Amino acid sequence: MSGAGEGRRDRLAAYLELHIEQGPVLEAQRLPCGAVLGCVGVERHRLVFEGRTAHSGSTPMDRRSDAGVAAARVVTGLQDIGIRHGGVCTAGRLDLDPGIVTAVPGRAELLIDQRHLDPGALAAMLADARSLWSSAGAGERCTVEAQALWRIAPTPFDERLVEAARRACSEAAGCDLTLSSGALHDAAQMALLVPSVMVFSSSSGGVSHAVEEDTPEADLELALEAFGLLARRVIANGVGAGSA
Repeated sequence: MSGAGEGRRDRLAAYLELHIEQGPVLEAQRLPCGAVLGCVGVERHRLVFEGRTAHSGSTPMDRRSDAGVAAARVVTGLQDIGIRHGGVCTAGRLDLDPGIVTAVPGRAELLIDQRHLDPGALAAMLADARSLWSSAGAGERCTVEAQALWRIAPTPFDERLVEAARRACSEAAGCDLTLSSGALHDAAQMALLVPSVMVFSSSSGGVSHAVEEDTPEADLELALEAFGLLARRVIANGVGAGSA
């Protein structure tokens, strides 16, 4: 089977993918489509803060080891890290134990997600996050344990195809914009095998993975025109001449 797969791979010149943006960038600039630079890398971690459960009424503020406060400091600090490095940071889940208003949380579990297209920036974001969660734990007299859940390296798309996609979007739809994909797509896997690129169409309100997900029909038509132009050029001329 692997031999057959290698044979099929040899016949592939490129991988092209058309997808909705799943974000607000194109709509904010009143553009129907854009060329995609690549898919971001991901650092996802679970943090567990251990403090001391205590009565919320009779424990003075300066005598607490509040795991919930330590986790909250990470939540707010992550926003600054994302902005500072031009990436995105998300605290997606926070569980407090014992989870009642009459007890100071003795344990907090936090799931965080960091993404960036540039590997150096992604590494810097993670380094800043590590410093943040260490200082947050120490400041609240809590221990912290961190576990890496998911690590994906950034996947830049083929520069020749990105330029070809940009030109196709410009000529077919009047869009001269490149942007990164904050979501992961099939193209990220295919890029490990063959030259790859994506074209995004706009997402109404930047909404995705929700019942409100939509794209204006006119934007879809222009994105299809651009994608079709890109595909015809790559088929006719190959990857290197795809922007001709």
